[in-house]
Amino acid sequence: MLPDGSTVTKDFSASPGASGDTTGVGSIPSYNSPDLSWPYSHDLPCVDQSPSGDCAAFATPQPTPDPDERAQARPLTIDRVLLPLSARGHVEVPLGVAGLPRGYHTRTSFELSNAADGTYLLTGIRVDLRPVDPDAPPFGGGLRRLVPGVEDVTAVLVMDVESFLPGAVVEIVGLVVE
Repeated sequence: MLPDGSTVTKDFSASPGASGDTTGVGSIPSYNSPDLSWPYSHDLPCVDQSPSGDCAAFATPQPTPDPDERAQARPLTIDRVLLPLSARGHVEVPLGVAGLPRGYHTRTSFELSNAADGTYLLTGIRVDLRPVDPDAPPFGGGLRRLVPGVEDVTAVLVMDVESFLPGAVVEIVGLVVE
């Protein structure tokens, strides 16, 4: 459910000409498990930088944004998203924009409420964060420069649809990116 009370429903195809083969779907909920740590659990902010531009020598533990920076942040929260499946393959679905204080990512959480219903089999399920500013360093690269103020990032649901039954819908609930 979006802030205005509406529900987002997106229909998508993984790629043109992808097969809609629905054989081999089983109730295997372990496959339908989101990875909530990828890839951000390994990022270290780079507070300083050497004259050569090498950030690695200056990586430091994650500093906590101060209260003013946190007050300016804009977390992305979505109560429910319905994604009807229509093709097998790699899928990326933009979900919205979050404003992270100094580009500091503290958590991503969501659930697939119908993961165990046996209508689909997904792998590689995660929310990828991509800076809106094309010159900003990517997330998940290991070392990341902190930015002043609030950094806007697009949250993109990424997954691979291995198989599905006709009419299958992935229901994502409780999405939070902050």
